[in-house]
Amino acid sequence: MKYLKKLGLMKMLRKRKEKKGKRLKVLMKNYMKAVEINLLNYPQNLILKSLRKKD
Repeated sequence: MKYLKKLGLMKMLRKRKEKKGKRLKVLMKNYMKAVEINLLNYPQNLILKSLRKKD
């Protein structure tokens, strides 16, 4: 989840979670799709570093 924070999405998720808790899973799916697209634009070594930290 650390790379999500880097993309600034966790704050948005928390704000939306307070308003609409039931839709959080749907929002997460949408954000993960957006994250995958954003990761394609990310430098490869940054992705690998963030994934290593997650472990």
